[in-house]
Amino acid sequence: MGVAILTTEDNFVDAGESSRYTVTFQDFDGSDIAKAALQSLLLDIVSDDGTAIVSNRDVLDDNGGTVASDGTLTLLVGPTDNAFQGGDHKTRENHTFELTWTWTDGSNTPTGKHKWEVTVRRPPQE
Repeated sequence: MGVAILTTEDNFVDAGESSRYTVTFQDFDGSDIAKAALQSLLLDIVSDDGTAIVSNRDVLDDNGGTVASDGTLTLLVGPTDNAFQGGDHKTRENHTFELTWTWTDGSNTPTGKHKWEVTVRRPPQE
């Protein structure tokens, strides 16, 4: 399975705000996977209570995803995807992001997966 290197300054986001993530994909040998080799790139986001927020969203140059020719993904996640799912008693919750991608290495079409968590903070109530 390939790996992904996630670059982000902060794994916290305020509920209802946008966030940005940068991801570089690598093959089994640690070489970067170029955009031309990527076949699919799907995003799932699930809240810590199991609520599916995003399911199988195509982010290969669509739906907030932009892939540079070197294969670097810039992923913009909008306010509705960073919505707070929990009850009034919670001040924060974790959202699990999962990217699943396939690429061609010339003779095969391997699959890679990468997960990370983002803490969504409820804005202070006045």
